[in-house]
Amino acid sequence: MPGRVTLDAGRDHVGATWGTVPERRGLDAAGILRAAADGEVRALVLLGCDPLGDFPDRRLAERAIANVEFLLVVGAFAEDAAERANVVLAASVWSEHRGSGSNLEGRVQRLAAKITAEGTTMASWQIACELAARFGSDFGLETVEDVQNEIAAVAPAFAGVDARLIRQARDGVVIPISDHPDELAFGPTQGASGRSWEPIRPTIADDGTDAFTEEEARARRTHRPPMPLHAWTAESARPGPAVPVNAYALRLVAGRTLYGDDRHTIHSPSVARLIEPARLLVNPADRDRVVTSEGAVVRVSTPTASLDLPVHADRATPRGVAFLAVNSTAPGARDLIDIDAPVTELRMETTS
Repeated sequence: MPGRVTLDAGRDHVGATWGTVPERRGLDAAGILRAAADGEVRALVLLGCDPLGDFPDRRLAERAIANVEFLLVVGAFAEDAAERANVVLAASVWSEHRGSGSNLEGRVQRLAAKITAEGTTMASWQIACELAARFGSDFGLETVEDVQNEIAAVAPAFAGVDARLIRQARDGVVIPISDHPDELAFGPTQGASGRSWEPIRPTIADDGTDAFTEEEARARRTHRPPMPLHAWTAESARPGPAVPVNAYALRLVAGRTLYGDDRHTIHSPSVARLIEPARLLVNPADRDRVVTSEGAVVRVSTPTASLDLPVHADRATPRGVAFLAVNSTAPGARDLIDIDAPVTELRMETTS
């Protein structure tokens, strides 16, 4: 459910605002794609995602997209899944719309529109409202502030983080508020120049009446979620039985690099040149068992595929482990991974 609560824990709270909640738990991304690949899901709506470019198992994503009868893509780029869609709705990107964003720290900050979106492009929340209207539901959201207030009312982790607080908090808000009261600051920071580090010129509507009083600020700093938030633990992950180590193979670890060939990076001339080609990182001892030259091309094989990739020694990679970036459209980790396998065993050998 929204705001770091499980369906059972948040059912009553969310239902009080939305009126209805799902009766049972839904599928995760892998489950949805499996169901689509098996013909159990007939239509897919991709909202700000692209399994062909994002999902670790490329083969499963391909089967899922190929098998659905209707594909609706809400996104900014006309590639990958959008090329196979029945309908594409153009969504604005981060610099084209107002709102707020949350980073990995949990800090919620304002986002401003820097450029005007072209054509009939709309923000994702507007598209969601229009789609709901076509199905006979009225979300009652007309502005960004309406959306922010809805999040504050429904999502327990964002309790109290409404449009007014987002507008007034100088450095943003770290959620949940009650765990980070000292992070909440109001008013300008006076530097040596006597000006705020973030000078914002008042508008006609900003006459100071929206500012928090000291009593209101104290109340905001102690605002608690309406229920305990879900915390990911080793117990909640429910790991399966340990897989014995294969002395003749490496365990593949796939992760994202800062400048992979994601669509936002590819289409940005200023950062596209920073994209690095796919390369296999292994411990020097593991590399030297097969080749001795840095960047030599080796053949890597898993039960699902074989690829030729350059290999590089990396002392930060433990022995017995191989790292390969997953955010790459070129053949790589997503071709080697079987999402249903507990681990991916990778063998490395020379190409000659």
